[in-house]
Amino acid sequence: MRRLAAALVPVALLLASAAACATDVEAPAVAQGTEPPAPTTTTTSLPPGGRQPTPADPLRVVLAGDSVMNGLAPAIATALNEAGDSQVQFDLAPSIARDTASRVLWQQQLEQTRPDLVVMLIGTWERGDANFEPGDPNWAPWYQEQVLDPFARMVTDSGARILWIGMPAVESPADTLQLVALNSQFEALAERDDKVDYIEGGDYLNGPDGGYTDRLAAADGTVERVRRTDGLHLCPGGSERLAVPVIEYAQQMWNVRVAAGWESMPWREPPTLDHPEECPPV
Repeated sequence: MRRLAAALVPVALLLASAAACATDVEAPAVAQGTEPPAPTTTTTSLPPGGRQPTPADPLRVVLAGDSVMNGLAPAIATALNEAGDSQVQFDLAPSIARDTASRVLWQQQLEQTRPDLVVMLIGTWERGDANFEPGDPNWAPWYQEQVLDPFARMVTDSGARILWIGMPAVESPADTLQLVALNSQFEALAERDDKVDYIEGGDYLNGPDGGYTDRLAAADGTVERVRRTDGLHLCPGGSERLAVPVIEYAQQMWNVRVAAGWESMPWREPPTLDHPEECPPV
């Protein structure tokens, strides 16, 4: 349906607003200067996602992807689950389901969890498919018709929306070029399917030149590490930055609450944080 542009508000400003909240969770934003409707003419306006989640009937979110998503998932799950309106879970899915057995497993998972939203973040293993030939002009049409579109239909036919996150640049320039080719297909999917939206991960994690960096400046002028020393996975600072647009999407589409202070909760530390030695201080 659309590519979601990076917010112009700095992440630190968003976090400061959350910290200033006096309650345990942030309330959805309310327009200023509006008058409540008269009781006799009150109508219920649903969020764009089609329903208003509650603790009794929470927003059901599946975070699907490879080990990079595994590093991002705790930040998103903490922010949404701790507020009480959402039920977020991570499912390891290193690549898109292609064969019958994989699609049956996905179908079973969709029937069991009945997600409102499936967030995808893949790339490394997707490049390993035997048919991955982005330099071949026949590859993109094949990939769309045989892989992406059938997978998207399976997910959206279950009633879920898809939010696809494009992989940010990695340390290897050659690998980054291949990920760019994949990202272009994920973005094109969002352009032709109104139940799919796209976030460019590089908008939040790439360096000023659009390429790979393992550290970025914070709003207070300090520098923080955002990528692990392996040149691929996320450090807590990177997970926090990439979680923000996903959390904002859930808020905008379903009006869900977000836990205040999620940025500093235990997901940043072991045992939730894998390989902390690969995220040394800058």
